[in-house]
Amino acid sequence: IEVFETIFQTLRLALFFLIRTPYYLLPSAIRTADRDDAYDRDLIRRLTKLVDELEGIDSANDKAVLHNWVGQIEWTNGRANRERTANELIRWWQIILSAIIPVLANIDMPQGSLLISVSGIFVAILTAIYQFRRPDERWRHYRMVHERYLMEIWSFIGLSGPVYGKYRTHAKKALREFNQHMITIRQNDVRQFFGEIVVGKDPHDLGLGDEAEDDDAIVGVPS
Repeated sequence: IEVFETIFQTLRLALFFLIRTPYYLLPSAIRTADRDDAYDRDLIRRLTKLVDELEGIDSANDKAVLHNWVGQIEWTNGRANRERTANELIRWWQIILSAIIPVLANIDMPQGSLLISVSGIFVAILTAIYQFRRPDERWRHYRMVHERYLMEIWSFIGLSGPVYGKYRTHAKKALREFNQHMITIRQNDVRQFFGEIVVGKDPHDLGLGDEAEDDDAIVGVPS
């Protein structure tokens, strides 16, 4: 009896993994898109509300600065999600078609050679697009920038950490320091994007070093 029970439990476990594995391997755009969108909307809504309620932030100009950075956080998150989806979908199609082509080649069926040719062309196009756009690198880039923004703004809102823990309110010096830190993150974002990701070179080789940046030009300019 114990042997049969062990076999039954093993088969049950194997069946569970067999059924659930494809679900977890599906692209995020199919599996978790709705939940991700709901979380992102809630995050921006909470950040906007917290920014509006910060102590000492009364002037329209100060609020505009903070709302600009909330918008930048939302934008980088949207780009990260888009590149993640592009990366996963391209990879999925490459895997599926690469597995189908050998099968088609061994099946005697009408229009088989045509299907093989079309599939091969599609794989070649996807590979070229992937190498040209490099969505995996873009996804990692935007996701890291987004997380840096979030860490900075949460530290500012909570007046915590080594940078903002010394302030009692969010006004004046704290806001100026927060804005400068966000600008620095933005500058690094621009240098990395146009240097390493777009052309695959060191940013300083392109004249995008620290001395080439202008703070006013960087803020709010999408890469």
